Amino acid sequence: MYSNCIIGLSAAFLSAGFLYDAGVGNWLIYGVFNFFSILFVYNFHRIYKATFSKVKTPLLDWVAGNRGFVIYLMVVSLLTCLALFTVLWQGKSTLLVLFGVMVLLSLAYVIPIFGKSLRELPHLKSPLIAFVWALVLFVFPSLNEAIPFPIIAGPVSIYFLFFFALTIPFDLRDVHIDSSKQKTPPMVLGEKGSRILSLGLILVYFMYFAVFNENLRQSYLFIGTIFFLSFLLFTSKPGKSETYFACLDLSMLLIGLAYFL
Repeated sequence: MYSNCIIGLSAAFLSAGFLYDAGVGNWLIYGVFNFFSILFVYNFHRIYKATFSKVKTPLLDWVAGNRGFVIYLMVVSLLTCLALFTVLWQGKSTLLVLFGVMVLLSLAYVIPIFGKSLRELPHLKSPLIAFVWALVLFVFPSLNEAIPFPIIAGPVSIYFLFFFALTIPFDLRDVHIDSSKQKTPPMVLGEKGSRILSLGLILVYFMYFAVFNENLRQSYLFIGTIFFLSFLLFTSKPGKSETYFACLDLSMLLIGLAYFL
């Protein structure tokens, strides 16, 4: 539960900082919207897995034992998201469709469609997470605020790589739980290869913003966070503690703060 709040808060700061830097006036409301969006989706995933998954973990056992509280939090998050959406939505029907697609992808990540959930399809788990996060945190708010897509295409593409890099340590953690048919990066590249991939993606991310974003280029917080994140990725391996993964998530919060400083 704490991990869901941490990742939701981190996503909120990252989205708000990005939109603040882009000159979006409603950056704070979007940040709150994304916090509750992440909280709803992650709690829904946990409830679904605790109910239907054959794999049992201490986390899922805790969720099953506190089902009422988790469902209550999930409902509150959903209602808050819907209320904020009505405030933010600018009336563009295409973006309503995009919002629907984001919701569908988030649910189909764990709910089987034609016998399999999206996360079970080979090679799709990590890219799908990165794609949906980029859509939710950056693409939907930017297009809703009438920012032309060509302007955000570059940074959004780089953030896709950023999120992809962050999923790899989680894939390493779950390598003994995930089916071998999923073909996650650790399954395809091995432990060392997946670490190299994640570090390479973060390097590309850093180089892009060091060149094209003067605010981040001059931010000691941003530079320090990248070094900290690189260390975390370099030391990633199965069996890492929950504190380690909380630090991974908090790196997003620190980058979000760097946009404001």
